[in-house]
Amino acid sequence: AARQAEEARKAEAARQAEEARKAEAARQAEEARAKAARRRLALGVALLGIIMVAVWSIRVTGREGTDGPVFPEHDGGAAFPRADDSTASREANGNVASTGGPAADRTHPRISSLVRQTPSANRTNADTVTWRITFTEGVRVVDRTDFLIIGIESWRLTVTKVRALGDVYDLTLDSNGIADHNGTLTLAISPRATIADYASNRLLDVSPIGIYESSFDVDNAEPRVIFNPESGRIHDPAGNLTLTFTEAVYSDSGGTAFTGSTLAGLIDLREDNESGSDIPFTASIDTDNETLTIDPSGILPALTWVRVKNTYYDTVGNQGHGAAAFILDTTRPTVTIDGVPATDSGAFMATFTFSEAVTGFTASDVAVTNGTASALIKAQSGRQWHVRITPIGDYSVSLPGDRVTDLAGNGNAASASHDGLYGADITAPRLISIVLQAPSSSPAWGDSITWRVTFSEDVEQFTTDSVALLRDQSQVPIAGIFKDVTAVVGSESVYDATFTGSALANHNGTVRLGFLTLGSSDNWFAVSVRDKSSRRLPCCKTLGVDERTFDVDNTAPRVADIVRSNPSRHHTNEDEVAWTVTFSEPVTNLSGSDFAISGTNATITVTPEGSGNRIWNVIAFGGNLASLNSTIELSFAGTRDIADIAGNVLADTAPTGADENAFVVDNVAPALTSIDRQPPNGSPANAETATWRLTFSEDMRGVDASDFAINGATPVVAAAGSKSVYDLSVARAELASVQGIVRLYFKGDGDITDLAGNALRVPRPPATRPLPSSSTTRR
Repeated sequence: AARQAEEARKAEAARQAEEARKAEAARQAEEARAKAARRRLALGVALLGIIMVAVWSIRVTGREGTDGPVFPEHDGGAAFPRADDSTASREANGNVASTGGPAADRTHPRISSLVRQTPSANRTNADTVTWRITFTEGVRVVDRTDFLIIGIESWRLTVTKVRALGDVYDLTLDSNGIADHNGTLTLAISPRATIADYASNRLLDVSPIGIYESSFDVDNAEPRVIFNPESGRIHDPAGNLTLTFTEAVYSDSGGTAFTGSTLAGLIDLREDNESGSDIPFTASIDTDNETLTIDPSGILPALTWVRVKNTYYDTVGNQGHGAAAFILDTTRPTVTIDGVPATDSGAFMATFTFSEAVTGFTASDVAVTNGTASALIKAQSGRQWHVRITPIGDYSVSLPGDRVTDLAGNGNAASASHDGLYGADITAPRLISIVLQAPSSSPAWGDSITWRVTFSEDVEQFTTDSVALLRDQSQVPIAGIFKDVTAVVGSESVYDATFTGSALANHNGTVRLGFLTLGSSDNWFAVSVRDKSSRRLPCCKTLGVDERTFDVDNTAPRVADIVRSNPSRHHTNEDEVAWTVTFSEPVTNLSGSDFAISGTNATITVTPEGSGNRIWNVIAFGGNLASLNSTIELSFAGTRDIADIAGNVLADTAPTGADENAFVVDNVAPALTSIDRQPPNGSPANAETATWRLTFSEDMRGVDASDFAINGATPVVAAAGSKSVYDLSVARAELASVQGIVRLYFKGDGDITDLAGNALRVPRPPATRPLPSSSTTRR
């Protein structure tokens, strides 16, 4: 690998030397070209004098010259053609043919390589990182604005030229923003980069030719230790303690692997606390350098203290975080059971309180003879739990041993058994649950709501006067509601409470079942629900499911907006178009068959935008879109089943906001219908400004001065009252050196299109406008 790296470096050095030689040759060629240009200028001045003498001689003798005019050179350095040159040479590349001379540099620079310079490794915790970028030739105007750093919001980049030639630069990202960073940082070329070679050829292709190491993985996070179990407690005095690090660790910042002695120095194992006596142990770490096992020599004492020091490091040298824990716990948790009545005629809640936090406790762990246990509720930091007990005769309640464990893994000791005699009732009834029956879910529309109310035992005096339908979270009942409370067949502990009526059918908003008992906060009626032993129902919470709140929605959804999304412009020549349709609320049952598009036989697909089902993308593709030349319009199909979540059907499809339901599909390229000289439109003429009026077959865009040339001058372009008619003007001063015909040229790289994006067919032949003779010179 080292030999290959050395060979690669030598090849790179040779390549860079060759590029330097080529750059020097290009510089010398440029100097030669400049000298030739100066010589041509001097010769031109001399020839001008000769021509003026010849013209004077012709005037005197009454004879005219037979040669046409000679055009000056434009900014690109190529001469305009003579009047008798061919059309092909006049219009090559949108301008004119070259007159020869030293070869121009038309090669765009490329990225030869991008390598991690400092450090050279991909993963690092350095506060400063440097890339070295090498171009295929010398470039100029290179600064921080030519680059982007992806993966971090705040950054500061310094650009340093490495070689005078300008083909190698160092790009340094300093500690401003990365000193505490964790993640990948990637260097990229900015879309607004202005990098160019000395001949002004831009860097267009940013794909590398060679090595491209654009990223650093910055890691400033310290490794940490996780005890297993996380509590750091074990229940076996002869057991081992296992530690897991959050990543691979080493004994020093240089990445040295742990040995037996360095592992021993990493761990403190003592009796009682950090000041106690050492406990002998051996330690080992796995091949991944992540899991460490501490094996004590002998039996651990009742209180054992362990500490992992911070003398460990990750791959890039971040120092670890120390941690300490007591690791031995051999005490089994105990439990007491409260709330079990001596006698009962129905269900009750028993409270299980443990001596310490436990895990894995479920209602099925509770042993109930002649009954069932259910509805387990955690009440206090893992120590206290409530379990619903439903006896069906003489019963007992207990928790057998080893059903749950503490944080060290010790199973619980068996609890005392609590016995009850099924018969006399000394327990007040409780609300077990309030469950929505119809509709089955919220929100919904309609004029009827039914809840099922379940009590812990049979009750009396639960009637229509015991409940009310309240508005939102207030205590105000909704007037005009019909109520019906009926016991579920075969039970006096389960009831269905139903609310119906036109007032509910016209309501929109949250409603709530108000369960009303004497003394409750919802006490609109002085009623009292009681069990068979006349014990009152306490108010008003349930022990289980509580679905007493319901959202009533009787408002149909509306169409809020229809906007063009792809493309956003009105005119298009795309083979696929899309609208974004926004509704007033989330809707369902939406598909392509719910829409129609006039003027085309394209296929329609519908997809939601995001997860809210309120904004939908309607896409039309295929069919005759690729050849269409007409307006298409999106509308809703006559038959549809679009509805909101509550089931209200979409009725009114007229948008309440934006309504951009149409596209003008145009697949026909525009044409230039005429080029007319503007007054004075005689030829020859001596006006201060030469003006042409261009008329296109349709409205255009992208028409500007960069699309035209008039004898090397740049014209002024203005729309002449319409986007399909433009005036091109050039001042007389711009043409001071022109003798003869002034000609308007269309450049081959123009970007003129119609409103749909169809490119203009460049016209032939170009327009001409001869200039007149002055009072002293015949032309």
